[in-house]
Amino acid sequence: MAGYGNHSLEPPHPDDATLEAYALELISPDQAGTIQQHLEACPVCAARLRRLSDLHASIAAGLHRALDTAQPKRPLDFSGVASEWRKPPRRVSATARLARLMSGMLSVAVVALFTLTLTVLALQDHRPALSTLRLAESYDGPPAIVAAVVEEGVAIIALDAQGPRVVRLVPNRTPPGALQIAPDGRWVAFEQNQTLHLIETRAAGTAVKLELGERSGWSWAPEGHTLAYTDGRGQLALFDPAEQMHTLLVPAAERAWGPPIWSPVGDRIAYATAALPGDDPAAPSGVWQVDLATGYRIEQARTPASGAALLAPVAWLDDGAGLLAWSASELHAQPALYRIGAGERTAVTLDASAPVQGRRLAWPVNARGQMLAVRQGQVVIYDLLRDEARPIPERLRQPAVAAWSPAGTWLALVVPGQPGGGGLYLYAPEKGYLRQIRLPAGAAEKSVSWAGPEHLFVIRQPDGSVQAELWLVSIAGDRVPQRLLSGVALSQPGAESPHNTIAAHAVTVPAS
Repeated sequence: MAGYGNHSLEPPHPDDATLEAYALELISPDQAGTIQQHLEACPVCAARLRRLSDLHASIAAGLHRALDTAQPKRPLDFSGVASEWRKPPRRVSATARLARLMSGMLSVAVVALFTLTLTVLALQDHRPALSTLRLAESYDGPPAIVAAVVEEGVAIIALDAQGPRVVRLVPNRTPPGALQIAPDGRWVAFEQNQTLHLIETRAAGTAVKLELGERSGWSWAPEGHTLAYTDGRGQLALFDPAEQMHTLLVPAAERAWGPPIWSPVGDRIAYATAALPGDDPAAPSGVWQVDLATGYRIEQARTPASGAALLAPVAWLDDGAGLLAWSASELHAQPALYRIGAGERTAVTLDASAPVQGRRLAWPVNARGQMLAVRQGQVVIYDLLRDEARPIPERLRQPAVAAWSPAGTWLALVVPGQPGGGGLYLYAPEKGYLRQIRLPAGAAEKSVSWAGPEHLFVIRQPDGSVQAELWLVSIAGDRVPQRLLSGVALSQPGAESPHNTIAAHAVTVPAS
């Protein structure tokens, strides 16, 4: 079945700023009436309004208490302000009103000064969270954005010719999950208690929240301006965080779930469908795609049999003509892999599997349709388009993490169990070239990603430490590896790959 799905969300949800203005009665009666009608029909937004109202009440009560109990040093005295604050309003003449207005301006100035003092103290409270974060004095790699978990939140760090520097601190009470930077470097995204936070990587940038449910998922468009997400209630939508605009692609009745997968040029999105909690478990499930230009949705393949593992797309193949899918119910093992050819409408089981890291493959697919995979008990370079396998060197038999270069010709790998500083390898499958990249001893390599075509970002964990550090490595070998930052708290001590601790991404233009 194909349908049309390129229309706005129904009904549109007011953003936090609009709800705050509604709660404070700062909007027009007509707009207030529209929002009131929406709140009566939308329990999600009604719950958001209650949280905002509770926050406002808490702030007001705290300010009342602060004014009543403040004891400033001489010669300042807040007793007059506190007593006036509690007086009920009374009718006064115009002359008296003018006199009170002049004196009230002085009171407002005092209150503003008091509020500014509280703000400064709050900012000072963030300094201990950054006291463990140590940055390099200089940086000579490609411009990049880094997000790092510190004691009380997420620090956003710019790397450019000015040297590493913290441009923003986002306070959080619980460790974030799925830390990720948009391809253009403008946004940092992370999950927290089924809320997706989108933080602009500028000092005074925007912060947006999306409430998600179970079995939801999200991913950035290749250009980085747009986010696609399933909300856990069956909808698939696009979200522009800069404009705070939603566009519905798949209605809830069609039961979309899990991470959406963008095509290489960003013109289509592949997604999975399946029965959600409360639905008929016998409802058909499978893999679909939606064309963003037309809104038409086309079924690509169905789950092979009732009760079988659910199919979910994981990557596009052959420049977007085909798809790689996996059995989503086996995410805690090495799920089976399937190939969905262009126009075939069937999922062909591949004689291969691959480990999973969170919601993604630990060994991703490159631009040429190749990946590391386990085939007949051996780790191989598997060509998904030709269904051919090539053995890899013995030293690379058990890689924990693999990352392809942008062109897909080089493979950077982290092999666990190597002596300190010896777990990073560079491999060119076409030429059979293998090189071990030695880093200083005293730490184990945990993860690797590409910082453009000539550099690597490497996450390391010092021996006996529960903290992580980020290094820059030149694959040309003409520069000494550089430690960029250290003292980052591991969200899960002992984890094999601390992706929730540090995310780094090279960008064309650094944040300001």
